[in-house]
Amino acid sequence: WGLFCWQLEGEACPYKTVVYSRKDLRNYEELQDYIAKTKKWLESEGYSISKIDNQYCSDDLFNNDDYLCAIAGQKNSQIINVTLRSTDANQKSGSFLSLVLSKSE
Repeated sequence: WGLFCWQLEGEACPYKTVVYSRKDLRNYEELQDYIAKTKKWLESEGYSISKIDNQYCSDDLFNNDDYLCAIAGQKNSQIINVTLRSTDANQKSGSFLSLVLSKSE
């Protein structure tokens, strides 16, 4: 699957995405550690953290396989959004990681 992109004729699509991949997470602490490492990596690459979404990212939700955690960083017009969630885009259960690269105008 891929993203559909509306664009002006002759212009490139302003974003691309990486297909979901599995990320084995044994417990909630490992999930939080991965988010912290991702934040550190984004900052080391010169990105400022533009979003950390923990609204659906609690220990209880993780244990019930119903979680969604996200972190995003921005550098100039480039945005990297990393999401860890309990389902893929087709609602298939498991621990999945998605990485979306986009460009703001």
